[in-house]
Formats: sequence, structure tokens, C-alpha cells
Amino acid sequence: MAAPFSEGVGTKVPLTLRFSTVAGESGSPDTNRDPRGFAIKLRTSKGIWDWVFNNTPVFFLRHVQLDWIINRYSRTIQGSHQVGLVAASSTLPTSATDSLCSFTVRNAIQRPIFAPQLFNGFIFAVVINFFLIFSTRDYWSQNQEAIGQVMRLFSNRGTPKSWAQMDGFSGHTFKFVTASGSWHYVKIKATSKQGIENFNATTALQLAASNPDYLTQELRERIDAGNFPTWEVGIQTMTLEESKKFPYDVNDLTKVWPEDQFPVQPVGNIVLNKNPQNWFAEIEQLAFSPGNLPPGVEPSNDPVLQSRIFSYPDTARHRLGPNHLEIPINCPVSVNNFQRAAWMRVDGGAGNLAPSAPNYPSSFASPVRYAPRPYDLSMIADPLEGPALVKASYKLSPKDFEQPNQLFNKEFSDDERSSMIANVITALNSVTVNQVKQRSLDMFACVDPAIAQKIGAGIGLKASSPLSCGK
Repeated sequence: MAAPFSEGVGTKVPLTLRFSTVAGESGSPDTNRDPRGFAIKLRTSKGIWDWVFNNTPVFFLRHVQLDWIINRYSRTIQGSHQVGLVAASSTLPTSATDSLCSFTVRNAIQRPIFAPQLFNGFIFAVVINFFLIFSTRDYWSQNQEAIGQVMRLFSNRGTPKSWAQMDGFSGHTFKFVTASGSWHYVKIKATSKQGIENFNATTALQLAASNPDYLTQELRERIDAGNFPTWEVGIQTMTLEESKKFPYDVNDLTKVWPEDQFPVQPVGNIVLNKNPQNWFAEIEQLAFSPGNLPPGVEPSNDPVLQSRIFSYPDTARHRLGPNHLEIPINCPVSVNNFQRAAWMRVDGGAGNLAPSAPNYPSSFASPVRYAPRPYDLSMIADPLEGPALVKASYKLSPKDFEQPNQLFNKEFSDDERSSMIANVITALNSVTVNQVKQRSLDMFACVDPAIAQKIGAGIGLKASSPLSCGK
């Protein structure tokens, strides 16, 4: 089982936590409407474990098709989009606050155990040098599995009041595996003990103008005052047999596991008790990868997770250089690998190894000893029924609107329902392409005709009839 959960109640693990916005460039306001990055680097006894989370349990996409992925800060030139795979840290974080703190294991686990952020909320036009807001609406209206995330974003949840007053979610499905090879699917959640509070659109815009670094400042002052933010960490688990009966694909990043069916089991607490002393060294040089996993944790077949495992290290190599893992904030222990020289190597070229250590798996002086897994990977592989490509294609269906309907009618408060409708109306009234507005309205009609009726009244349109809704 994964460290630190396998090491007993009371185990403490130092960590670094970085909050960030997603779509804006460096220096953009903290309070912009945006998903929030919730990235944690746990320094376990068995190595680094990166939790590259968001403050929402779902995301805008669930599959990686290169011809559809919009590059972060992609430039629109004569109406065509440049596309590519980009990780969440492809640019320096828009706004980020870090705290050096600890994770404490609280309870023993009873059951054995984001696409990279590929979608930029704004498309930037080189020719005219400003963001084309309608492009995001165009993307969402053509990829309507995004609706659950869109609804969260346009409610007041899209403008959190404090980094400390929002939850963190793995989103992706992982596997926790015992030494004997038994395993469960797992999702991880960090629940704020400060409660959840959000700004309305008016206040968020006012703060964006008057204090763009509001959330960063608020968290630093909170910690300096000794009001250390705390999150309860819990896991949801699902067996392979349970996954076969689950109405959605267990690896679908646009779906949640209902907590009444898969309860969140508390396993520990996160406490932020220290602010960074050197922002550049401790924050901007941070590099995360969902592929940094300790023994006992394995990735699922989630295609977006699989893409992030490749793209995040690529981005770190581009942003920080090939030796980014030698930077102290990313590597609290020595690293033994085959890498020699390259940019920014400052330790003699071989770390704590002899300068003449080979740069390949040598039979006579190998610098690396591989620790074998105690279980056979082939025994924990996700079963596939039918061609893998079909399995990961995720065609839109009426099922994709079931959870968004529940979100709006049963989970949202009255204030969240009204704020979402008002914010969507404002957003769609800024769109000048009528077919994009119509598709967007029809998308909400598939969730609930009553939502579309209210939105339609605000933008001067009616939902199409009949609606396809993925049928």
C-alpha cells in the first residue's frame, strides 16, 4: 500500500502546496473566473508523490484527440488554431502561493488499496492582440461532455474567496495496490476545514481591478497570523466488480463518484503552517508530474491522466531544463540516474556518484539499482472489452447530462443556481457568433429545459427542437 498510508496512524510527511489559476498569463488577477490548480508535492519515505489536483472534481474533457486540443495560449491566425499537448505548468503560474507544511495520517484505511490542463479558457489572437472569448464557448458547445465543469465554473464556485476555502480533487482515477496484488480504484479529495466561500461576479471583478494578488496576499497573511489552513484528506474506493456495475466509465474525467454510494473515507490532514521564504526558488521552480507515484500507487487507463504523465515532465524540461529534478524544491533527496551534463548542472555532473559513473545501465558499474514492485503489473491492468480506441473515444450520450442535472437541481444552492444562470447570460451576450450561442443554449437545454428557458430569455433565443443530446 502507498506510503504514507502504509506507515501507520500519526505518520507525518512534509509537503509543498501550490495554488494557481489556469487560463490567465502571469500577473493576471487571482479572482478571475477560472478553475484553480491545487498541486501538492508530498515527500514520502518512498519518494515524491505529486498530487496535481484542481478545485473541481471533473474537467472539461475526458479524451485526448490532438486535432481538438487547444494549446494553452494558442494563437489564432486567420481563423486557424495551433494545437498541441501542453501541461499545466507550461508557463509560470498565473498566481501561486506555496506553504511548506505537513500531511498527517489520521485513520487507517479500511479497504485495501486532468488532461494536462490542455484546454485554455481563452484563445489569443495574434493579429488583433486580445482574447477571443467566444472561442471558449465554441469549444464547449462542440464538446458538451464539458457541461458539468462549465456549470461549476459559471456558478460562484468559479470565483473562490480564498485559496484556503476551496476543496481539492484528484479528478483522475488511480489504483491503490497491496503487496499481494489486490487493488482498488481510488479518487482522492481534500476537504477544506475552513468551509467553502466564494465571491459573486461583481466582487470578483472589483478585486481583479483593485488587488490582482488578493488571494495570494490573503493566504500569506492568514498563515503569518497563525491561522493555519487545514484540509481533511479522504479517499473514495471502488472495486473492479463495482466498476462494472457503475453507470459511467470509471476512468471518465467528466464524471463524479456519488459520495452516498462511494463514501469519502478520512485518512489524514493537510496543514499549511509556513510561507515560502524565496518565492522564485520555492514556487516558480516547482515542477509537478502525476507520474511521480510511490510504490503502491498506479495510474488508471484514464486517457487524460496518461497524457499528463507524458506532458508534465516534457513541460518541466522545457521550462526549467533537463535537470529540473536536481532543483532542491523538486528533489529533497539525492537522485541517482543516467543523466549527465546538460543545462543548469551544478553538482559536478553526476550528483553523489563518481564523475566517471556510466550514463547507461552498465553491467560493471551501474549507478542505478531498480527496486522491483512487489506485485505483477499485468495482474492489475484494467480489463478492456473491445478495441482500446473505441473504449477511449467517449461519444456523447444522454448519460452525459445526468450528473449535470443532479448538480443543478440537487447539489447547487439557490444562490449557485441563480449566479450560474446570470453569469452564463453575461458570457453568451458577449458572443457575436449566433450558432455558438444557439449550440450553447441547446447544451443547457439537454441538462434541464428550465435552465435553457431562463438563459434563453436573457440572450433572446429559444432552445432548438428537437434536441439531439447525444442520442
